[in-house]
Amino acid sequence: MPDKLVSRITRGLLAEILGECGWKVTLEGNDEAPRIASAVNGVNFNIHFGTRCTDGDGWTDFTVSAPFAIDEEISSVLGAFWNRRNRFARVYRTDKQLLIEMDVIVAGGVSRDHLKYQFAVWNDLTTLFLRHLKADHAVLARQSAARAAGLESAGTAPITPKAIASTPVGTLSA
Repeated sequence: MPDKLVSRITRGLLAEILGECGWKVTLEGNDEAPRIASAVNGVNFNIHFGTRCTDGDGWTDFTVSAPFAIDEEISSVLGAFWNRRNRFARVYRTDKQLLIEMDVIVAGGVSRDHLKYQFAVWNDLTTLFLRHLKADHAVLARQSAARAAGLESAGTAPITPKAIASTPVGTLSA
């Protein structure tokens, strides 16, 4: 017998599905601005609810978002390269953070298995994004070494590669 379709999402239902995926869940926020905190692959992430259902009971979409504190140098094109190559999640930068986000829409109806699959995609994306960050740091390290050896044109400011750490969210421990 096929799953009953989910056309609205609630904090409780989403927490239940994340639990079925084996992930810890912390419910945060309030009724007006609820949030769920969790972690995968050592990356803390939040789920923010988007569009309220017309009757006010639940939401028709949500965004999975992982903030990374920018405490060290990253290339200016890191997000652009990611966004060009990856379809399901986008990366952007604010003054103090680098964020990777994925939207999930349930309006019209999706199965619970589909929602679990979306979280499997998120799991894969966080792994790929961590590799993407490491590759960016390797490129910056090679550029820095080339500058130090005098192999690049003079007058370019040196870039020192540094790490990016996942920003802790809520009280969740990965």
